[in-house]
Amino acid sequence: MRLYLAVAVLMLAFVAYTEAQEDTLQERFTKFTEQISELSRSMRAKLNWLQERLEELKAKFGGQ
Repeated sequence: MRLYLAVAVLMLAFVAYTEAQEDTLQERFTKFTEQISELSRSMRAKLNWLQERLEELKAKFGGQ
């Protein structure tokens, strides 16, 4: 999971760099921050979904 996150962050940084070459440093930083925020929201949603599935499995198999 950490590797996936690291690769995603590097890809976002590369995309932000190549798409915003004429943008100012502040504009690039703002875009990068927005992309990281979106990635965080997406990861949080996926982790919540996974947690729900694990809780369902625990309940199904008599776990605590």
